[in-house]
Amino acid sequence: MAIHQWVLACGLLLLARPSWAHRITCPPGDNSVIQACLDRAHPGDELVFAGEYRIDPSKPYVVLQNSSGVRLVGDAADPPLFRCSVEGGGRPLFAPYINDGIQVVADGAHVENILIARLAFEGCATAINVRVENEGSFANIEIREAAISNVYYGIIVDAPIERLVIRGSRIVDAERGIAIGSQSLNESKGVEITGNVLQGLSPDQPIALDQAGIITSEMLAGKIARNLISGFSRSFEVPGLGVAALNIGDAADLDIVQNVVQEVAIGISLGGPAEVRGHVSHNRVEGATTAGVVLRAEANGRRIGVNELVGNGVDVRLIDDGTSNNVVELLCGQTYEDFGIGNRIVFRHQ
Repeated sequence: MAIHQWVLACGLLLLARPSWAHRITCPPGDNSVIQACLDRAHPGDELVFAGEYRIDPSKPYVVLQNSSGVRLVGDAADPPLFRCSVEGGGRPLFAPYINDGIQVVADGAHVENILIARLAFEGCATAINVRVENEGSFANIEIREAAISNVYYGIIVDAPIERLVIRGSRIVDAERGIAIGSQSLNESKGVEITGNVLQGLSPDQPIALDQAGIITSEMLAGKIARNLISGFSRSFEVPGLGVAALNIGDAADLDIVQNVVQEVAIGISLGGPAEVRGHVSHNRVEGATTAGVVLRAEANGRRIGVNELVGNGVDVRLIDDGTSNNVVELLCGQTYEDFGIGNRIVFRHQ
């Protein structure tokens, strides 16, 4: 499938290592070998992965638990690959946790300053799974330059978090690329999902989930910017989504800007019931079979700026389920279906 070629800005502020920290090389092996290496880590340590690692779903899953100040990085000279288990058809074994690549867990604790960089995953249920148990919490988590293929989920962050960066990663052959959510109503702040390439399954591959490139289902303050998203087109109940921001609770502040979304069912889907602040503008949505931009599920009081909407089923759709008082800016020639209450369309010249 055709995708624009972008130069992704992958520079990221690295978490500083104390002078006394250790650099630990993790030898190739299965779950037990990986876990033994993770268990050696102390705050400030850098764990270096090189070669091939095997995730065996018959063994205890791999987890970095309640460990702050740890860096998990790939060796530049010998890039690591974490291979999970696949079934006969070549798709991953759909077994949450036990067929995940690496889990980062805060169990009743506050965990901060985690870096995951330059790791590759293949055939996992979820490649990188960041989650909390027993009211744990996170701060300052960075995931960058991951190479993830043939997965159900690329990256899941199921936790309230203070500063999360997912940048410069490539996730292909995925049912859902990046999913951010939480059982908590606490707001996640400082979230940056930027400069990633996300690609869904090809039409000949079977699907098990409604497809989405980036989906958020909690309160977020931050930005989703400069991502390249394509091929998330199929569904069971919900049309395939490029970017979906389905926030709940009080007002959030989330910018969705400068993304390129192609060959999906819905390019950008915005839901409520929150009045979500932030810019939704300067995105390019091309070839969305259902709609380029959809406001749904009580989306209220939003301003949708100018976006480049090309070759979509309809460019903007406002669904009549309580959407109201939104202002949508369209370029002349762009199309819309307005079923909301008190919404306003403003046409701009090219």
